[in-house]
Amino acid sequence: MIANPIPLDKQYNSLTEKLHFARPPRKVKLGDILIVYAVGHKNVVSIYRVKSESYKVLKTKERWPYYVEGENLTPYYGEQWQKYNITISELLKEVNGIFNATPSGKNSYGSLMRGADKLQITPEYANYIIKKIVKINDDILTKIE
Repeated sequence: MIANPIPLDKQYNSLTEKLHFARPPRKVKLGDILIVYAVGHKNVVSIYRVKSESYKVLKTKERWPYYVEGENLTPYYGEQWQKYNITISELLKEVNGIFNATPSGKNSYGSLMRGADKLQITPEYANYIIKKIVKINDDILTKIE
């Protein structure tokens, strides 16, 4: 079990969020879409578009000292992410055998489980996840209006 997992009551409904990394996110570029999940729970918490270069937090004891600013594309979902319990493990099972989830074709989150702070996924898998989360976000918005 992860020490200090993301609290289940944390909301990801801010329109802008600092998205943290353990190491400099060199391959993360302006305009990239990041599917953010809760370390520990493995739930998707929201989807963001990168809108800044990377920065380093001045405090050197931070667990995740690097960050980019992200534009929240699914703030309504992000406010209630825990209610939907959409885990990265379940998403992977849903697409198994339909298309590759990772460019290597290994279709696992092995590097994340070994301490990596990001993982590139295929466009097909990214679109699958994004459509699913955006639909929930839009359904929530429709109920509010």
